[in-house]
Amino acid sequence: MSKRTVSVAFLLGLFCGVLLGVCATAAIVFNEGIQANYHWSRVAAYKETMNDRSNWSEDPTIDGPVISIDEPYDVMPSIQALVSLGELERGDLVFANVTRTPETLAYTDTYMREHPDIVWMQSPAIPYPPLPMTGRQPLHLQVWYRPSASDDVRRMVEEIEARHANGSIDEDP
Repeated sequence: MSKRTVSVAFLLGLFCGVLLGVCATAAIVFNEGIQANYHWSRVAAYKETMNDRSNWSEDPTIDGPVISIDEPYDVMPSIQALVSLGELERGDLVFANVTRTPETLAYTDTYMREHPDIVWMQSPAIPYPPLPMTGRQPLHLQVWYRPSASDDVRRMVEEIEARHANGSIDEDP
């Protein structure tokens, strides 16, 4: 084999390797875009179903205005996928001086509806199930939001603390 044949073969192999790398990168980027669109559509469909009042019903077994609704599917895998794709950020907030009450939960729900870039928010009923709680239960929020909503989340924290703070959670309710 001549040096010229080796040089051409080397250049051809190098070109094929670069081309393969470019194609693989394009496929990965294209696939991530498809995944993100899929998960965003799942989140939007879930929220639409949950916010449609025709899907709500009163629970006759419980005294008071309690609404029940069957979740169409678990939305958390899509929320978590959007975090891993860099589409969402997650915050875990515990307000030591704010009690978890229906009023504070209604406020956070309203705030989320008014700020669409705060995509998902939930408040676990008991943050640490193995440990029994006595006294007031602090407000614990898990928040998923677009990076552009960081200031909205900060403002929400300030407003919750200003409007709903009630002193030490160790005091009797």
